[in-house]
Order: sequence, then structure tokens, then C-alpha cells
Amino acid sequence: MKRFPSLRPLLAAVIVMGGIGLFAYAAEPVKDDPAVARTRKQALMLDDLYKTAIVLVTDAYVNEDSDVAAGSAFQALFKAMKEKGHHDVRLLDASGVAYDDDNLPREGFEKKAVKAL
Repeated sequence: MKRFPSLRPLLAAVIVMGGIGLFAYAAEPVKDDPAVARTRKQALMLDDLYKTAIVLVTDAYVNEDSDVAAGSAFQALFKAMKEKGHHDVRLLDASGVAYDDDNLPREGFEKKAVKAL
């Protein structure tokens, strides 16, 4: 029985939502903006929710190579969220050893975010 190769790459993953991203930075910091604070709180909650759920599903249900990887199942969930107009989210590998090439950081913001990590 071969389990998910390692949870470390998953734990090193970053979830990037839409164009915002969790590790965005600006030239000028925004001070005391309640909308920015609410957005950051919501983004961190979704990040915690998705990463925790993927790890729990992997640990509880992915036992053999023939089992559907939790990351693959969550790709379908992310697609449904986007189609319903909620948000656009994807897994972003920050370990340098992507389980799926679709998780590699894209040019621009994603590569800068991974480098900043």
C-alpha cells in the first residue's frame, strides 16, 4: 500500500484565491482599512479550511494508488466554487516537487509569492 507520497508538499502548498492571493504585498501598506482586514480574515479562513480538509481526506481515505487523491477531488470542488461565482481557487505547490504539474506556480504573482515564502 502506497500512501500519498508525503504530506509535506501539501503542507507547503499555498492556496491562491482569484487575483488576491494570501501573500500579496503592496508598495504602500494599507493601514486601518476595515475592508482589507475583513478580506484578509476571509482569505485565511478559506486557506485553513481547504488545506485542513485536503490533509484530513488524504489521511482518512487515500490508502492505495488506485484511490482518488484528495487534491484531485478538491480540484473538482474548486471548479464548482468558481462556476457558482464564489471564488477562483487552486492548489499552488511551493515545495519544488509538484504532485501535479497543474499545481506549479504561474508567472508573475504566484512565482513571487512562492519565492517570498
